Amino acid sequence: MFLNLYSEIDTSDYYTSLERALIKKKNMLRFPNNKEIEIALAEKDVYNIQSKNRVYLLELLENYNNREPVSVEDPAITIEHIFPQNPDVKWFDELDQADIDEIQEKYLNTIANLTLSGNNGSLSPPENIFNSKRREDSGHFQNSIRTVRKTDIYTADYGLTVI
Repeated sequence: MFLNLYSEIDTSDYYTSLERALIKKKNMLRFPNNKEIEIALAEKDVYNIQSKNRVYLLELLENYNNREPVSVEDPAITIEHIFPQNPDVKWFDELDQADIDEIQEKYLNTIANLTLSGNNGSLSPPENIFNSKRREDSGHFQNSIRTVRKTDIYTADYGLTVI
């Protein structure tokens, strides 16, 4: 797409002609619209994409409007699952088997269930079940870097949303 894009650009009206050239693209060459991006972010298995792309995406999200930028080059920063990959039986006190199965099938590796952590995996042990992963006063999941609301992750329709 970008290899030949320059030939479609009018250098006297760069921005408008670039916009026009991108809008005219079809099929695999076209840019997705906002709704398509929203759906892809909600459904995409981000955990299993190429490591460099996963780290890049999480770093961009983490450092957007952040006065204290986080460097993923720091070996103490890890990618953690809020809902664990292998939930302990204690999770069944909070969720039934059908809910756990659905979360694991649809949302386990999506952006809403992943977080960067400087806690070196302290969120991961199975004894850290759902309620202990959130602050009791707010109902939000809390780690040193990002906060995700419980209700955004584990609602009946699992409307996974990063806040």
